[in-house]
Amino acid sequence: IEGVWKITHHHSSVRPGINMRNVARENFQKWNDALQTKDPKKVASLYSTSDLSFLPTVSPEHIKDLDNTEDYFTAFVQKHPFGTITDDSVTVFDDGEAYLHSGMYTFELGEGDARAPVE
Repeated sequence: IEGVWKITHHHSSVRPGINMRNVARENFQKWNDALQTKDPKKVASLYSTSDLSFLPTVSPEHIKDLDNTEDYFTAFVQKHPFGTITDDSVTVFDDGEAYLHSGMYTFELGEGDARAPVE
C-alpha cells in the first residue's frame, strides 16, 4: 500500500517485489521478527488499516480492525511465540500486484526449552 508492505488479509499482501515466493517468505520472517520484539504496536503496524481480516492463532475472534489487532498481539507476544513455515504456497494475482501466501504454519509458545507447539 503506497509502496509499503502491509497485511490486508492474513497471509495476503500487497506486492512489494518481483519474486513473490521469496517476498512472501521474507514478509513472514519480518512478521515473525516483529513478534520476537514483544512490541504489539510493532506487530500491529504490519497490518493494513483498511480491509483487514484474520483469524488469530490462539483466539476464537475474527479480527477486522487495527485496535483489535493490537489488543490481540498485546496478549500474544507475552506467550513468546515463534512461527515457522511448515508447508506453503504463493498464488499471484493481478499480474503480480498482490499475492496470497497460504499453507501450514507451526507456532511454538514459551521460552527456551519450555517452548511447545500450539495445539
